[in-house]
Amino acid sequence: MVRRFSKLIEKLVSIFTTRLGFSLKQSRSSSGKIGWLATFPLFLLAMMTWPCMAHSAPSPKAPKGVQILLLGTHAGPQLYKNRSEHSSLLIVDGREYLIDCGIGTIRRMVRAGIKSKTIGTIFFTHLHPDHALGLADLMANDVFTLDAAGALSTINIYGPPETTEFVKEALNYISIPFGIFEAEDLPGSVQAAHFEAYDISKNGAVYKDDKIRVIAAENTHYPAKVRT
Repeated sequence: MVRRFSKLIEKLVSIFTTRLGFSLKQSRSSSGKIGWLATFPLFLLAMMTWPCMAHSAPSPKAPKGVQILLLGTHAGPQLYKNRSEHSSLLIVDGREYLIDCGIGTIRRMVRAGIKSKTIGTIFFTHLHPDHALGLADLMANDVFTLDAAGALSTINIYGPPETTEFVKEALNYISIPFGIFEAEDLPGSVQAAHFEAYDISKNGAVYKDDKIRVIAAENTHYPAKVRT
């Protein structure tokens, strides 16, 4: 029985190692028999690896259609252990649009395998803390990854009045720590990512590309703040 099993293992290992493109040197005991126990781990490795190689295929193209990924759904500003603040990712034919950016957004994106540098457009529904205070973290991640890759990119950010000032101050906030990186010749030039902000102050169409069209409408979530 042991001899038959040994022969079976030997034959199967020979088949799989041939398919995987490497040779196997047979080890024999003092009695001249093949040491099949020594080859068994290699056989298992071949069994696990071969199906993956046999069925490997080029990476699929960007999926068609519309997807919505809820990155955070918890109201704030108080923080919670297991949930992040408001943020949603709209994906249309593979193109990503971020809607709101509460605290914890970048961490949730990392866990979901979403690279922030692939997002070129961000929308804020309003500037409450639980919808907006994660922006600086996302901007910092963009600055570091884009500069490290030697790439330049523009991120367009749309929101209600004061969005332009908010984005400017967020950039100022991260500029001091990254300024130290620059002095040490480390990646982190804030020039690597250009953040272009747009204030939306009226109803109607505010954005359009070849995938989506965005229409703004004023609501009564909080009173409008008129600045003079």
